This record gives sequence, C-alpha cells and structure tokens, in this order.
Amino acid sequence: KEMYRFCATMTTPRTAASVQAKSCMRRLMPYSKKCVQQQNRTKVSKTYSGAKTRHRPMVRLSSQPREKFKGKRIGNPFPIYPHEVSDQMIVSDPTICVPIYARTGIVPEAGKDVKIFDIDGCDKDRIKRIREACRLAKRVLNAACDFAAPGISTDDIDVFVHHLITEAGGYPSPLNYHGYPKSVCCSVNEVACHGIPDKRPLQDGDVLSIDVASYLNGFHGDTCATVIIDGGFEDHELFERASHLVSSAKEALSAGIEVCRPGGCLSDIGEAVHAVADARGLQSVRDGGGHGIHSHLHCAPLVKHFRNRDKIELLPGMIFTIEPILTEGHFALNTWKNGWTCATIDFGLTAQFEETVLVTNDGVDVFTLE
Repeated sequence: KEMYRFCATMTTPRTAASVQAKSCMRRLMPYSKKCVQQQNRTKVSKTYSGAKTRHRPMVRLSSQPREKFKGKRIGNPFPIYPHEVSDQMIVSDPTICVPIYARTGIVPEAGKDVKIFDIDGCDKDRIKRIREACRLAKRVLNAACDFAAPGISTDDIDVFVHHLITEAGGYPSPLNYHGYPKSVCCSVNEVACHGIPDKRPLQDGDVLSIDVASYLNGFHGDTCATVIIDGGFEDHELFERASHLVSSAKEALSAGIEVCRPGGCLSDIGEAVHAVADARGLQSVRDGGGHGIHSHLHCAPLVKHFRNRDKIELLPGMIFTIEPILTEGHFALNTWKNGWTCATIDFGLTAQFEETVLVTNDGVDVFTLE
C-alpha cells in the first residue's frame, strides 16, 4: 500500500509541491509519474476530472467493489461514517528519537529483500531493541484496551496512546507515516483497518480494533487487539456474534504463530489462518497483511493471511508481524475517501489481532508478549 506526499518524478519536496494539483491535494490523491506532463513539469491538470485518470488509488480496492457486490448486507443498519477529526499532534521533545518521516511524511524505500538478523552474532543488540519497542507497544495496547469504554471517543484513545508512548521515550510509529494524521489506528465494527480516530463516541456493542506501533531507540514494534465495548449489552445476539468473531480472530493468530519454524514456508501462515476462518464460518480479509519490521515499519516479507503460493522459506533471524483480520461476511473491502480507512463491502463486523515474531533456531519468539 504505497502512498506518496510528493511526485515520484521529483527529487525534493519543495519542487514536488510546486506541481501538485489543487484538486488532487484536496482529495489526498497520491502522485504518480503521469501526474507531470511531459512538455512542462510545472503544469498539471487543474481539475479533478482531468486528474483523476492520472493517479492510481491510494489503497488497492478489492476485486469486488461495492457497486458490483450482489450479496446480502449483513452488518449494522447504521454503519460507521467519518466524524470530526482533531488536529494532528506532534512530538516536540528533543530527547525522543524520531523516525525519518516524522517531519516530512516521506517514507524511504525499504527494499524488496527480506532482512535476516544474526541471532547469535552481531545483531543481538538490534534484536534486543526491537523487542523493547514491541514490549512498549504491547503495554500501551493493553492500557488502551482497558481505557476504551462507552462514551469514550477514538480520538480520546489516540491522545491517550500518544502520551503513553512519548512519556516512555518513544514515538508513535503511525504518526505522519505517509502523512497518516494520528498516533494509532482505531477500527470500529465494519472498518477492517486503518481507521482514523475521530470524535465519534464508542457505543455499547461496538467491536473496536486498536493497532499500536511504537518507535523506540531506532526500531519499531507493532501489535493489535480487538475488544468489545461492553455497556450492559441489551442486544444479546450482537454480543454472541461479536464474541464469536473476536475469539476466532485470536485463534487464527495463534494458529499462524504455531506454524512458524525454521525451514517452514511463509504460505503455511496463510493456510493456518484460512483453516481457522473456514472452521468458524468466517472469511479472512485478503487486502493488506503482515509485514517485516525493524528500522522500517513496513518491509519485506508480505505475510498473507489466506491460502497462497508464496514459497518463501522461513529462516532464523526473520522478524515480521502476523495480523489476520477476520470478518463475518464477504472479505472484500472498500476504501473511504480519506485514502486510509478500509471497510467491508457488506458492513460485516471485523476483528484483528497482531503480534511481532522472530523465527529462531528452534521455533518462534513472540516479541509482543509482556
């Protein structure tokens, strides 16, 4: 999922900003090479009707967009919609180590090669620092899950997470990553991932996924969990649906971790997750997936959570996340106009759990366990 603040054909932010189409800027459209005319690099299409065909979408849409979906709408009759979003916070403490994108929103290329750490040699200190970043993310995630309650907005959770991470000397990894405006992702009900925190108060029965990532001492840690907002639960049917979904997503994560071992195959993870989803009568979301993580928040390998043919051998020293998203309906997603938030096309509820793992010489080490 690539998104650019500046034109891919330009070398400096200042030069790139001068050729940005205002209509595309308002719609948070990313740049592409076709955005700049061949005759004059300082001219671009000034109307959206002319520019929309010159940009690729921020997030890849599923093969079945909503207008082509013929299935039954199974979710909430009153789906989630965008609410007021507060101003973006900043990390001004000069003692905190911040990632390179913290000021500009420009994320450097991570490369296509999978990073293999030397477990028993020179990378011991780096692995230790990644583990510390992961444990910080997990502590903050647990606190955020406890903080979530009816009447609390996801914007309140964002402020809560931001302060917890910065007080611990870390930086909230999502903040300004490719321009993302918040310090945490909060996805409610049919929103599968990348939900931008806003002023909407949480309600009894909401299914909330909180994705926390922290940057500490030069490395990232990433984790996620889903909670059910319990304010008494007058709708017992909804509670049973939500509980079944959340427990299944947690089981799918455990199944994916169990098959991680040296000499195994990356596709074993997708097979294990998909098998749990099938057994529970659910679907595993195809868009997105787990990812490598170290000094880059997202890098190779891409970990798919459905049956696939990615024949990549798991080797000692690989560090990546496993983060399946299960849904009670169709697995296809549509992306909101903000370019980030992805929701199910039939408004079915979703749940996600995530851990960061290291493949060791004899198995797997889960970094995001306290």
